Amino acid sequence: MQLEILITDITEALGEVMVAELSLQGFESFWESEEGLRGYIEEDVFDEAKMLELKKQYGIHYQLQNVNSASWDVALNDHFQSIEISENCIVRSSQTTETNHKYQLVVDPKLAFGSGEHPSTWLCLKMQLEMDHFNKKVVDIGTGSGILAIMAEKCGAAEIDAFDNNPWAIEIMQETLQLNASKKINVMAGEQDDINLQAPYNLALGNLNASVLLEYLPQFIELVENGGQMLLSGYMEKDKDAIHELAANSGLSLLKESEKDNWIAALFEKR
Repeated sequence: MQLEILITDITEALGEVMVAELSLQGFESFWESEEGLRGYIEEDVFDEAKMLELKKQYGIHYQLQNVNSASWDVALNDHFQSIEISENCIVRSSQTTETNHKYQLVVDPKLAFGSGEHPSTWLCLKMQLEMDHFNKKVVDIGTGSGILAIMAEKCGAAEIDAFDNNPWAIEIMQETLQLNASKKINVMAGEQDDINLQAPYNLALGNLNASVLLEYLPQFIELVENGGQMLLSGYMEKDKDAIHELAANSGLSLLKESEKDNWIAALFEKR
């Protein structure tokens, strides 16, 4: 069962802070409704004590309720708008008509595992458009909806492995692959150590939160060949120094980075 939190009477600046704080607690998706900021988490992961600490620290007001995927589908599809990544790339739902963009990513948003709305996903897609994927062997770590893996395929990657430890994310990704007629993406459920990944890879994609990167980044780096690249996002400006220091100490050299609404995406090369 999923839990929905609704934080009311919240400013845009505080909303960004709360997205970062709740991501550290395991919240998997967010969207801004007319009533306020909504966040979603698995019921068995939610920690009421930590939520009360945030309430005291930031003076927020929130409501909790159980939700099911069916009601979420309706809400998100009503909310979701096409997202232009560049003049050549757009993210749209299957309910909208095809456009003239060269790259069209079709995503029907569920309990959000990445539809392109979040700044970190937008940044990744934008940076992927500037990268060389042609004939590359790619791994998408914590793939969610699979949108980054699909972008890699559309940009010419030869082989893509995509994995996630959330079974529902895998179910949603399978649907998204069908919407995009994807043929080159191998989907796997589980943790890195529990699945048969065919390392080393030329390129790794990881749109993950700061706590996951700080704990597992050295392990993820092992998947990449020397001279290969790693695109990381999902963390905010306040966590950049710690993550980039860990990356440097673990054998990565920063090639370039980009920022949107205090969220960071960075491309590294493995030394």
